[in-house]
Amino acid sequence: MSTWTTLRQARTHSAGCRPRQRRVEQKLVTIRTDVPLKVKWDDCRTAAFDREQVVALFREMEFRSLIERLPGGLSRPTHAADAAL
Repeated sequence: MSTWTTLRQARTHSAGCRPRQRRVEQKLVTIRTDVPLKVKWDDCRTAAFDREQVVALFREMEFRSLIERLPGGLSRPTHAADAAL
């Protein structure tokens, strides 16, 4: 879908696709929420972490909005793109 910048352009392209291809594309972009997980959520909690390392990772992955949600206070933006937060 990166070829098309708008949903309208993607739909226009999709109209020219075969039905099977449309179904496959729809399946690929659908986020499934009914997948059973064998996870104990309490086991996923962490109390100690290197905040600056996590901030660096979040910046690299462009998770800018998550940086301010990290415990331990706000981190000073060091990138111009982060300063707009």
